Amino acid sequence: KHGECVAGLCACHLGFRGLACNTEVRCQYWDVSDQAWSEEGCEKVAPPSGPDGYLHCDCTHLTDFGGISVPTSPEELLAEFTSLEFNTFTLDDMAGAMSNFDFAGNPTIYILIFTCSGLNILTLLFAHFRLHRRLLQTARDGRKARRESRSTAMHKVQARRSVFGADPQQQRTSCVASQLFGITPAVGDEAGGTDGPEEAEPSFG
Repeated sequence: KHGECVAGLCACHLGFRGLACNTEVRCQYWDVSDQAWSEEGCEKVAPPSGPDGYLHCDCTHLTDFGGISVPTSPEELLAEFTSLEFNTFTLDDMAGAMSNFDFAGNPTIYILIFTCSGLNILTLLFAHFRLHRRLLQTARDGRKARRESRSTAMHKVQARRSVFGADPQQQRTSCVASQLFGITPAVGDEAGGTDGPEEAEPSFG
């Protein structure tokens, strides 16, 4: 027992509190060197004017102090854990906040929220615009590369025709002559000229 109970009312001993005097309170401070709460140099003292519901401590040093409540029974420990509540934001809370909207009640917070939301929307729109432009540029580059590839292929075909002639029969004759006599016709430029001096025609005499 940590107190005297008379007619359902309990007078707890020094350092205990609660309806059944089953919760111990301690004087502790934050020990920077040990990185933990410590009771060294502190002791509990009785209130100078009688019980007042507060914890009174005398310490021999200055630091950050705090009162620690420690359950002394499994029931008290279980009650401490079961009393924990987590605040969540539900649809009912949202509906209540929207129905009781008061801009004048806290204009600074509302201005900050609306400004951040507006900047976020503008950023999303700008990102979508940049993505669209990038996709268009990629498509243009692809079409340009395909056109250049087709143009190069057509230029090669035209150059081959300018060497061997457009007539298929003439192409075959030129190919046979080049294979028999080692004649390699010079490739002409775009104006129809040749890159070097003309080769002498073979003599059959």
